Amino acid sequence: MSTPKEQKEAFLLYRIQVHKDRHAFERLHGMHAAGVLRYLRSKLPSREDADDALSTTFMRVWNYLQNTKVESASGIIYTVARSAVAEFYRARRTSVSLDADDGTEDRLASDRGVSTRRLEAQTELALVRAALAEFSDEEQLAFSLRYFEGLSARDVAERIEKTENATNVLLHRLRKRLQKKFE
Repeated sequence: MSTPKEQKEAFLLYRIQVHKDRHAFERLHGMHAAGVLRYLRSKLPSREDADDALSTTFMRVWNYLQNTKVESASGIIYTVARSAVAEFYRARRTSVSLDADDGTEDRLASDRGVSTRRLEAQTELALVRAALAEFSDEEQLAFSLRYFEGLSARDVAERIEKTENATNVLLHRLRKRLQKKFE
């Protein structure tokens, strides 16, 4: 049985594919844009690049949905977003990195009002991001969706187009790899 969110997404897909309904696409965009933008910001060096990739992603999804019937919009949206990231780095011949050096740690360390716990949390997050750089793109996406975005394993499975069981196994193995790395 599908959830209300899945039913809403299926209805919006129907409206987009059959009636070319731009309002339905705007609603679909609203459902997914924040999560896709967070994903793109974690992969690209600047906010502007992430915003450009987000626009590109949704333009391509709109065009794709006009000609192709799909069961799940979220799966295709994240697939197109991954493609936009790959194209960005191919065009600039730069390697993908999760730990963008935007000076955040320097600003935190110099700011007198920052608590020690917050600085520790930022450091731990930087270590996890550095460790994630060793994972494949699909593994990084699955881990980020589950633990940074807080999605359920079922939702992650839908977005990476795997079964829920395979996704749970993947996430378990990723946690074990990270645990070993930090022991």
